[in-house]
Amino acid sequence: MKRILVAGLSVLMLSGLIAPSANAQTQIEQKTAITQETATRSATTRLSPNTLVTLAYRGAFRDQGISVTGRVNAESLVKAAIEAGRLSPEVLEDERYLNIVDTFLMGLKG
Repeated sequence: MKRILVAGLSVLMLSGLIAPSANAQTQIEQKTAITQETATRSATTRLSPNTLVTLAYRGAFRDQGISVTGRVNAESLVKAAIEAGRLSPEVLEDERYLNIVDTFLMGLKG
């Protein structure tokens, strides 16, 4: 009888330890997903003008019809990056950002 009682109490204690651990694991997974989503959104919004032009130069926006060897301006490049999911639409209204992109594009053309 003592063995059954000890075994029963052991099972209860172990189940009490496992449940919070599983809950903590779920919370960690949720926080990780939120952090990754935030990082992606932040990266999408914060792509620097230099990085944008570099990506275009390397052909990252060919599917959107962008080639830096042809005629491309800041607005069309930013629109392509938005279409590709690399920038948020708000960037299109940031004159400073567009001017910097134009400056980098002019630098490529020599």
